[in-house]
Amino acid sequence: PPYIAFVGNLPEGCVQGDLEGIFRGLTIKNVRLIRDRETDEFKGFCYVEFQELEQLKEALTFHGALFMNRPLKVDIGGEPRRNNNNNNRGNSRGGSTGGNRGGNQRRQEQ
Repeated sequence: PPYIAFVGNLPEGCVQGDLEGIFRGLTIKNVRLIRDRETDEFKGFCYVEFQELEQLKEALTFHGALFMNRPLKVDIGGEPRRNNNNNNRGNSRGGSTGGNRGGNQRRQEQ
């Protein structure tokens, strides 16, 4: 399985080389810096895929470490899956699929 870490609270202008520097000594397979679709601005977080499970475990120890005076947020992070075939099957956003979920069924009659 992929060994992916979520890395957050990164500064503006962060590049792949910065992540390679942070996790120096660990074998990084892939880095995906997340950008805004419309503005192309870096959103301050990324996903880093490591070669081995042990490397992911070690990367998790970097949670709270300072990078450019910012405490890093590092957690296990399966990258969100994209639905590239333009249909709604398998869409994990939820939404109304019917069924009564309870809630505010009783209304006071006046």
